Amino acid sequence: MIQPDLSYAEALVALDIASLYERREILCDALFDQIVRDENHKLHDLLPPRNESTYRTRSQRYFKLPICCSEAYNLSRFRQWDTYNSQAAKQANSCLKSLKESLSYINKNFMIFRYVDRS
Repeated sequence: MIQPDLSYAEALVALDIASLYERREILCDALFDQIVRDENHKLHDLLPPRNESTYRTRSQRYFKLPICCSEAYNLSRFRQWDTYNSQAAKQANSCLKSLKESLSYINKNFMIFRYVDRS
């Protein structure tokens, strides 16, 4: 039914239907589950190998993650983001190390407070 006087969100509530996004998500999840369960499905061969982990974790991975070793990955933004994050972590560790050294120097020379290293 068409509701020209209502916005999209208001029409969804008035007609008691799910949004297009929610319906697409439900259909995609159902299709993926069907592909995973049915080994004779046309698209089943396109799935990565199953993860054979014996660990019981909260969120288990059912498929092995691909290892990215291509030149395109090395030039991509994901690789740059990983490099940026590792550089930021190195800087944070360096700052933390210098802070620990400063605190231990102050503690040794001035005995102001007791510093406990928990690392």
